[in-house]
Amino acid sequence: GEACGPLTGQPGGVSESPVPIVGAKLAPPLLAPRTLQRAALADCLQRVDTAALVAIVAPAGYGKTTAAVQLAQQATHPVAWLSLEPADDEPVRFWAYVASALCAGGIASADDAYRRLMAGAAGVADAITTLRASIEEHGERVTLVLDDIHVLGDGEVTHQLSDFLRHPVPNLRLVCTSRHDLALPVGRLRSQGQLAEARAEDLAFDRDESRSLLEDTFGVADVDDTQLDVLRERTQGWPVGMYLAGLSLRDAPDVEGDPRFAGDTRHLSEYLAGEVLDGLDGDTRAFLLTTSIVHTLEADLCDELTGHPGSLSMLRRLLRD
Repeated sequence: GEACGPLTGQPGGVSESPVPIVGAKLAPPLLAPRTLQRAALADCLQRVDTAALVAIVAPAGYGKTTAAVQLAQQATHPVAWLSLEPADDEPVRFWAYVASALCAGGIASADDAYRRLMAGAAGVADAITTLRASIEEHGERVTLVLDDIHVLGDGEVTHQLSDFLRHPVPNLRLVCTSRHDLALPVGRLRSQGQLAEARAEDLAFDRDESRSLLEDTFGVADVDDTQLDVLRERTQGWPVGMYLAGLSLRDAPDVEGDPRFAGDTRHLSEYLAGEVLDGLDGDTRAFLLTTSIVHTLEADLCDELTGHPGSLSMLRRLLRD
């Protein structure tokens, strides 16, 4: 088939996508020159050769996208990348983007799905079948990365992906990054030995990685083991926490005595506001603000503080997410 253009996913306009394609969503983010190479993590995720699904699941700031990029960089076969956003939670748009990503990744016949999707929702099932056939006919191993899949929610697109994974394409490896548990047949794939996964405890920096980050990225070379353990205890190995701590400690490596490295550090506050709190709905933010005055969140106490019942459900959802 004719090769697709790297930005549009369209072969010279011969077969046009049913929706406008933003080319930037089809390329992995560029990593900073001094990004810590997490070879052990990537090797661990590569170890399950039969994996149909690689799940990288952790809260914000754990380096999920970075891990996916480094995993893709290790691949010796075609890699298709799709950075997701909430607007992609619509079947025609989502599968058109998947086709474009595969096409940009070198699966030229993936654009055959466009013609099916021109029929709208009625053509989605045929488009999915076409994409499966395109991947199988390619023969070589293919990796498809869906970054930030949690933005899709638990709607029709997620159900279609679940059906897609119930009968995995033998030469396709699907890599998904998410802030919460995937609404996909994870248990089934795990029992079949077709799942590789990394969670917060796997993504957290160990002592060696923490030291490498401070020394190589920030030039903080005189932190002893005791100070490093204090730093890791405060951050619990949270990668973005370690990075923001490095910013604070660049000119003051006395970790234990540095009052600027705490929960109210400006860099940390800005990150939490922009990357975590801004993504929450108004009711959740109001709940967090009202209950922030207590150290232990108990459902009955939270009901009293907020003046509304239902705190147990809210706490369960927050814990899950």
